[in-house]
Amino acid sequence: EFIFFAPSPVLTVRFVDDDSHLIVGGCYNGQILLWDMRAKSLPVHRSRLAGSGHRHPVCAMNLSSATNANTTDRSLGVVSSVSEIVTCSSDGTSCQWDISRLSEPIETSSLPTISLSTDTSTSESNESSIQVTVSALVFGFEDNVKYAVYGTGSGHLLKLSYPYRNNDKITQIDAHEGLITSLDIHPSSRPLYHNLLLTSSLDWTVKLWHLQSSESPLLVFQAPSYDYVSDVKWCPVNPALFAAITSSGDIVLYLLTKSTTEYVERISVNKAYSDSNTITPAVSNTNLQSLASTSSTAAALNRLIWSYDGKILFIGDAKGLVHSFEIQDHLLRTNPGDDAKFESVIIQKKGNKLEEKPIDLDVSILSE
Repeated sequence: EFIFFAPSPVLTVRFVDDDSHLIVGGCYNGQILLWDMRAKSLPVHRSRLAGSGHRHPVCAMNLSSATNANTTDRSLGVVSSVSEIVTCSSDGTSCQWDISRLSEPIETSSLPTISLSTDTSTSESNESSIQVTVSALVFGFEDNVKYAVYGTGSGHLLKLSYPYRNNDKITQIDAHEGLITSLDIHPSSRPLYHNLLLTSSLDWTVKLWHLQSSESPLLVFQAPSYDYVSDVKWCPVNPALFAAITSSGDIVLYLLTKSTTEYVERISVNKAYSDSNTITPAVSNTNLQSLASTSSTAAALNRLIWSYDGKILFIGDAKGLVHSFEIQDHLLRTNPGDDAKFESVIIQKKGNKLEEKPIDLDVSILSE
């Protein structure tokens, strides 16, 4: 229906919640672009390449409503909401933007260098400072304070208050053996759920974390064919359901009320279509039904997103194609006792990790 053009490859893109006609994108050259569906296909606003914004590829973007205790007037029964655009480039630079004025960021900050131990086999402390390479970013709230979680190219998770200030505490977790490809915080507002974090990586795994519990994952899921896991997302409807995609073209569904070790469904996108482009399910008893695709040629899967009602999964692949799959209703329904069962799983896994604590690091700010 709409085709939008950019001067550089677009690495991340989001709809603007406050205006459904607007789309924000982050580019390989570091630019932030704004498209308007009511205008032509070229950006209506863009950041300046020579400005104070990004100099490296924009790898992560977060559009959120900055609603918390500080923006809520409970006496009037009104919750004020401020739209916020935050972008992060691969060099660890974060920028906050005003959508009406994208030429320059409102605020710019850089992740600090991090001192990591290079030899854990001896009691001597051998540390080296490394510059963070960011590959993913999510935001959350804890005690009405906003925090950011960064996924890095070295496989570490970094949790810190946002915006970051000098001498703020940084919690570092040695999460994966390879680059972290995706992060997703649980969408539920329930206290037990809102600190649940899914991470995916090139080390063939998806891991579930509770950010207040420990430096060890609650659960670890291995990719079925030992492939790179490109993306992972919680279902917006069933709190125990999530989907992951792999570089070999697999969609994998996990339902934690059914199993904490095995997937409930796996389908190959590349095998879901016949040579004549007829759209058919990969297997007769699948929980996923193919809806649309433009090709049957094999390609690695890059990104996934759920529809708001959870009924459709949209998958993007390395050839620029978009596939859509319908999720069967029985996976989306929560049966009586499912919530309690899921909560008991989390409580049990947290209980096994209580004595493990995250590492708080001393950091130094990068010089400009």
